[in-house]
Amino acid sequence: MEYPKLEMLEHTSDYYVKVTGRNLEELFCGAVMAITYFYSDEYKFNERNFKGEISCDVKITESGIDDLLVVFLNEVIFQMEENRSLFLGMDISKINEKEICATLKGIKRRNGDSGGEIKATTYHNLNIKEENGNITAKILFDI
Repeated sequence: MEYPKLEMLEHTSDYYVKVTGRNLEELFCGAVMAITYFYSDEYKFNERNFKGEISCDVKITESGIDDLLVVFLNEVIFQMEENRSLFLGMDISKINEKEICATLKGIKRRNGDSGGEIKATTYHNLNIKEENGNITAKILFDI
């Protein structure tokens, strides 16, 4: 998968990533992919091709793209913890800078799965911008 692109950034105590997509859909998929990879390095995020055994519909409306991304990712984290699941795919039916409607698709986590736990997506150092025809976000997760 060429896009979305995911890059781990240096941070002393938290999980900091840079996600790049050609559009908002790829950006949001890449951000969910970053969460999945933190929880388990055993699985790969497959976007739309993954069928899954668990699905979760998410609809969020916020005042702007920063709030939308943070609230959406915190909902993803909550659903992963609540359902003891890993989301390995996502279908987005609607997305713009103020709203997202998506179906997360995943599997149940096993007791021996490796990986950490994310407490929350933060606004600290959040930076979403367009560069070179892509949309890039730097996201800091509290772990």
